[in-house]
Amino acid sequence: HLSRIYLRQAQVLCLWAVIPCAAVLFFAEDLLLAFGVNHATAQAAGRYTQGTLPVMPFFFFWAATTSVLRSTNTPRPAFIASCCCCALHPAFCYLLLYVARLEALGAGLALCCTGFVNFTVITVFAACFSTGGTRE
Repeated sequence: HLSRIYLRQAQVLCLWAVIPCAAVLFFAEDLLLAFGVNHATAQAAGRYTQGTLPVMPFFFFWAATTSVLRSTNTPRPAFIASCCCCALHPAFCYLLLYVARLEALGAGLALCCTGFVNFTVITVFAACFSTGGTRE
């Protein structure tokens, strides 16, 4: 199935792209300080960015998977995933920001959780319910 082959190729490319992106973002605080951003802002941005790093590969995989699903004329999975994320994101924010009091790191982790839900819904749909698309 050609769409599956293209998806695997896109996922390999995503892994190659995510490594340098994550390496740069890991040092966001230092980069912002080097550009003259005040310390408190740079520190909060760095903690937020570090909170989002665990989901970065999944964001890249999500983009590849949704592209393949769009090419096979299956637009519903992105809508369903977005609905799930919209429903769960406030709960993640509440738990990580107010209950756990993680501040900027909590905001990043909330985005991380939401991104993982988004990736999971899209991937489950692609694996189990995909209509197949075109064959060549």
